[in-house]
Amino acid sequence: MQTWIALALMSFAFASQPAVPSAAPPRAGTFVDLSYPAEALAARVTGTVVVRVTTDASSRVIEAEALSGPALLGSTAVANAKQWTLGTGRHARAPRTDFVAYLFEIQHGSCNDDSRSLFQVVRGNLAVITACSGGRESRGWSSSICQ
Repeated sequence: MQTWIALALMSFAFASQPAVPSAAPPRAGTFVDLSYPAEALAARVTGTVVVRVTTDASSRVIEAEALSGPALLGSTAVANAKQWTLGTGRHARAPRTDFVAYLFEIQHGSCNDDSRSLFQVVRGNLAVITACSGGRESRGWSSSICQ
């Protein structure tokens, strides 16, 4: 369900931007893993951040701006997007504008290690960052924060 919400937000972002987006959806060429922001995890902040990115002719992200989403997650997503290279299966091309969505979620329940998060790139321009919480708390232990 949250994936569909993220995709709907991205569709809205495409429709509401004056820049001409690429004809083909982007996919991550190279990316850097992103851990769940500790402050956001402590505050239990979840949500989707849509980031507009501009790439240069060699597909490196040269500009990034959060268009929507929680402020505690937006700056982290923008900093991460600036480390990406996007590709569409073509070789060098002109600079272009694309969108990347970051879905931040916290899974509650038994976890083997509350101090880690999982970063996945799904469908090329959807990054899912999942933190685990509650494993140690549910057994009466103190839970550490994702770093």
